[in-house]
Amino acid sequence: KESEPVVMPDLNDVILFPNPSKGEVNLTFVKPTGGTMEILLYNSTGKLMGDLSKNAQILGDRVVVRYSNYTLLDGIYIVKVRANGIEKSLKLIIKK
Repeated sequence: KESEPVVMPDLNDVILFPNPSKGEVNLTFVKPTGGTMEILLYNSTGKLMGDLSKNAQILGDRVVVRYSNYTLLDGIYIVKVRANGIEKSLKLIIKK
């Protein structure tokens, strides 16, 4: 029996939508093999606004996150995705 190859995520396939958003955020990317995964939302001053990891679901080979927070003020936010030591930051615009 052959062992499966270890797939290291490069996080280049992370999709964040809609953007701009009114407070609802969807995020999807290829599921990392093993290791840990963290998805955090920060405001423009670096304050942690939410842990989106709690909303993560594994659907096949993908991670899907659905998050809603309509109390976020208009502005620019950063979504940081970390998986197996690799980090990707995405800009999220909240506009109501």
